[in-house]
Amino acid sequence: MKKIFALFVLCFSGVLLQAQPLVQGVKALGKQAVKSSSKPQSAGILDRLDDLYSSGEYAAQQARLQSRVQAARERQIQYAQEQRNTPVSKRKQILFKTVTPTNPQSLPRLGHPFTGQEFAFSRQYQDAMKEFAQIHRDYIIQAGGRPAPVNFSFEEKRIWGNSFHESLFKLQKLQKIYPQDKPLQEALEVIYFCLGEINPMFKGLYEPPQPRPGRRFQREEFVLDPMWFDQMVRMAWPPRQAALPETLKVAVVNDDPTILHQYKLWQQQGLFKGWEFSFFSTAEAAVQDISSHAGYQLLITDWTVANSSVLESVRRLRTSGNTLPVIVCSSYTVDQINAQQMFNQGFDGFISWADVTASGPEHLTEGLKRFFFYKDYYKW
Repeated sequence: MKKIFALFVLCFSGVLLQAQPLVQGVKALGKQAVKSSSKPQSAGILDRLDDLYSSGEYAAQQARLQSRVQAARERQIQYAQEQRNTPVSKRKQILFKTVTPTNPQSLPRLGHPFTGQEFAFSRQYQDAMKEFAQIHRDYIIQAGGRPAPVNFSFEEKRIWGNSFHESLFKLQKLQKIYPQDKPLQEALEVIYFCLGEINPMFKGLYEPPQPRPGRRFQREEFVLDPMWFDQMVRMAWPPRQAALPETLKVAVVNDDPTILHQYKLWQQQGLFKGWEFSFFSTAEAAVQDISSHAGYQLLITDWTVANSSVLESVRRLRTSGNTLPVIVCSSYTVDQINAQQMFNQGFDGFISWADVTASGPEHLTEGLKRFFFYKDYYKW
């Protein structure tokens, strides 16, 4: 048995000795392959192939993304068309109204001295109605499928407010020239309705106040920054403007004596004529005076007061059942403060003191006007 095992070992060693050149040959071929692949020309080809593959993947990814966007847009258009065919609510009847402009040749002729301007006004009419039709169609695609009331983002309000206001002013000017033109009246009705959806403050300028059950958070109603299209609305609709109460008892909380002195100067200058101010350096003192003396109608407080907890004081005020409006007037920027969290904690509005310092006291009064407008409109 031992002899057989020894013979087996001897044969296996011989095979290994004969296979050694083969193993070395394979190693050499591997080294040559690695060396050849590391040559500049081969590496350049590989890089180019990798770039082509990457660009192809990117193009395919962009194509897939564009396809999804196009599919979503087609779904919006299809839904808007379906809604157009089923005018159930008043919103749909107004929003999906088809406005057909009057033929330019059928527009009423203008008497002296406008005879020479007939062509110019006719051209303006065509351009303005064409612009309105484009804005109206885009708005239906974007907002026609949303349930009412529509919740627009700040950017959407800015874009649509700008577009509709430009169209509004052009059509209002043309209405003075063609007061009996029915398509003009229909177009203005659609614009008024759309602006009412975009900005509730505009809606309140031409409709009676409508109570809203409970106050839900709306950033544009909480951050009392006079927006540019609100100012344009006030110019377009002078009969109903936001205004400050003639008499008001106000508590002001701030630990900076220079700011409190500024309020006193404004009052002496007649900016808050008829208002009665009480000044406090801590929120606790203000809440204690408010709780013990009836008659306060507004509390304006800083957000950060030394040796005082504004948040805890307002929470204690709300716990006692007091619904006195509390406006924060602070130098912190809006982005640094969670507006919705402040709303949930019992505050009613925010005005940037930095903007008051930069723009003057009118920024403060306009912000307060806006709050009281919403308060009256929604019956808070």
